[in-house]
Amino acid sequence: MKTKLAGFVFLLLLTTPIQSKASTNPEALGRNVLSERPAEARRAVSELRAMGPAGLNVLFLLYRDQINRHAADPSAPPSSAR
Repeated sequence: MKTKLAGFVFLLLLTTPIQSKASTNPEALGRNVLSERPAEARRAVSELRAMGPAGLNVLFLLYRDQINRHAADPSAPPSSAR
């Protein structure tokens, strides 16, 4: 069921027009959120926010493994995504 939902969200993301001034693709923006360079990270966060729910879905899809690990065991130390 989770796989079907993730697939649906991914397809929805691909077919939803992105209303943003993003100069890069959404996946790159999602990865740049954790950039060591603060200006780059702020820009990525700003552009993903401008995308609305689609921008949030980018983060959910990109970091789903880390989210699922934390949901399964909240007391475990976080793994670094950087």
